[in-house]
Amino acid sequence: MTPARHRRALVATAALFGLLAVSTVPAAGQPAEKKVLTHADYDAWKAATGVTLSPDGRYVAYSVGAADGTGDGEIVVRHVATAKDVRVPRGGRPAGA
Repeated sequence: MTPARHRRALVATAALFGLLAVSTVPAAGQPAEKKVLTHADYDAWKAATGVTLSPDGRYVAYSVGAADGTGDGEIVVRHVATAKDVRVPRGGRPAGA
């Protein structure tokens, strides 16, 4: 991996984590309630992998799936300026096959 590509990947990863951090902040004036986590909560966690930034820096793409690697996931392409996503399901067999 070239240094420029590595730098873009790091920027894309930082941008993704920044978006996730901002989206989890409670609205102003609302107290944050702490929830006790259960095993069902852990099962619902997702992991983002394969984060890639487009050469012009306008888009970031990544794969989202279950944190434990089971089940189907999706590919997400996000326009950085507008934060609009295009999501494409991925997986093995179609439902009912």
